Amino acid sequence: MLDPVYFDPEQPLTALKGWRWYFNVVGRYAWITYLAPAEGGATESGYDHPAADDPYPGNEQALVGFHVTRVPFSFRF
Repeated sequence: MLDPVYFDPEQPLTALKGWRWYFNVVGRYAWITYLAPAEGGATESGYDHPAADDPYPGNEQALVGFHVTRVPFSFRF
């Protein structure tokens, strides 16, 4: 995944070859009304796939990222 690295536009760009680290936390809520793989039913091979229990998993999510960057490379965990 590629994420841009933001620099302060009010400051001059210095030490671009130095290592920088930062983290982020993103909370989100997904509203899913229909998810075909979770609905269940017959498959192409004739197997009867069971339906998932409602509500669908993953509606409330927290994404935590740790980023280590040295222009032009970045590592994300």
